[in-house]
Amino acid sequence: MIPLVPIPIPAPTDLLVPTHNLKLPNFQPPTWVPIPVYREDVPDVAKPTAKEKEEETEEEKELNTPDPVKAPPIDLPEGIFNTIQVPIVGLEIPIPPQEILVTAGTTAGIAAVASVGGTLAATAMFKQVVKILNPVIKTVLKKLAKAKGKTLPTWSRQRLENKRKAIAKE
Repeated sequence: MIPLVPIPIPAPTDLLVPTHNLKLPNFQPPTWVPIPVYREDVPDVAKPTAKEKEEETEEEKELNTPDPVKAPPIDLPEGIFNTIQVPIVGLEIPIPPQEILVTAGTTAGIAAVASVGGTLAATAMFKQVVKILNPVIKTVLKKLAKAKGKTLPTWSRQRLENKRKAIAKE
């Protein structure tokens, strides 16, 4: 009688794994050579000597003094705009008349109230419509499924399936 068990195949003794002959890269950090800077070489830091102070003319003194901030001139119609003097900088800033400021502020306030009120009202209406239409849509879908001959799962079976899907997503 011939045995039904096949003869085992011998396992390989050595497994040849190829290797590479590449060297690992090496890193040499960059070196920094400091550049010497002496105080005498920097004109703003170096203190002027007595001779240099005497040689400095009035024109150079005027050039060394900082200029005050000057705003470009603005052509404004007379009597319409009031101006405010900024104390530190010394600029005159025109401000619009009180009627324009009141109109702009009122318009912005009304727009904000209208947009927030409209959003809240639309949200409340949408919630009520969903409460009313949800059972109606479910009833229509059940009747369509029944007409096709399909059976829908019960509420508890559907909830169990949704929980399983939620757990599978995690």
